[in-house]
Amino acid sequence: MNKSQFLNSRDDFYLDQSYTMLEHQTWSILLDEAFKITSKIAYKECLLGFEKLGLKTRTIPAIASINERLIEYGWKVVPVFGFLPPRDYLSSVAKRELPIAINMRSLKMIDFNPEPDIFHEAFGHLPLLTNESYGNFLQNWAKVSMCAFQSSGEQSYYNEIRKRATILSQANGIHEFSQVALIESEATMIARFGWWTVECGLLKTEQGFKVYGAAILSSLKECSAVLSNSQKIRLCEKALFNSFDPTKIQPSYYYIENFDELSQLLNSISKKMAYKVGGVHGLEVAKASEQQALLLTKDGNSFKGIISDFKECPDSGQLEIQIRINGSDESRSIVLQNRSELTSVRPVDSEGY
Repeated sequence: MNKSQFLNSRDDFYLDQSYTMLEHQTWSILLDEAFKITSKIAYKECLLGFEKLGLKTRTIPAIASINERLIEYGWKVVPVFGFLPPRDYLSSVAKRELPIAINMRSLKMIDFNPEPDIFHEAFGHLPLLTNESYGNFLQNWAKVSMCAFQSSGEQSYYNEIRKRATILSQANGIHEFSQVALIESEATMIARFGWWTVECGLLKTEQGFKVYGAAILSSLKECSAVLSNSQKIRLCEKALFNSFDPTKIQPSYYYIENFDELSQLLNSISKKMAYKVGGVHGLEVAKASEQQALLLTKDGNSFKGIISDFKECPDSGQLEIQIRINGSDESRSIVLQNRSELTSVRPVDSEGY
């Protein structure tokens, strides 16, 4: 499969599956090498899940055959190319439909590929969908992510990372990349939580540290590095503030002792977010994001718009909110008796999550 141009239309990301003989051969070589390494360091459920889904084949498995087996676990996969726009990806996972990249890396990039490909998906992500506890966590992580407010610069950051990964995966030598500043937001922090668990997670077992993160399992180079000199940190909320570059091998990793910890920590994190806290905190987050917000009140009323300003009367406790209608200069004022009346503030496209 040869598709090197950058994708702009949302429909461009969803593709049919077809491969060259060389791509099938690359899969076979990579599979053999990966099993030599991961048989010792992968968490046992990952290897077991790979067998359950019938993925140990000499040619790249067909999406249809994968879905025939995944249905037993309440999941299906959808073929895409490379990095999918974040909210498209998350909305799909929240429905237990996992978008998987079906492009195949080149032989030059066999040890480490910065862009998602079919081997990364099949060897890294798919096996653990057979584990109920992990599968439920992954779905709930996507739902929580859909309720997170973004910063205004996150789309630019995503575009730059996608461009960087695509260029590096083509192994065309050294390139200069622009530096895009990323403002802290709920979405940024939940994405980091996903990276340090779903992509780069470790499990501490009686036999030592084992890998369950998809980015590690699907990278021969990172598999070799992760359990040697890298720093291992017990997973905690501090991971939300630890940035990462998905096109590079990481210097440190976070570990858990069982998959239930993931759901427990995710639940703790979500309780501090605007969509569950509401009130003044929710308004502060929504205003900073400049996204269109959905405000829900205790008496069942709802309001939509961009939060332009708000103030709380120190004497009466009344909360006055200025909302700008998206796409216009028109605004309206909403007055609530106190902050507790505002039960939820969430992105407008997060209804139903």
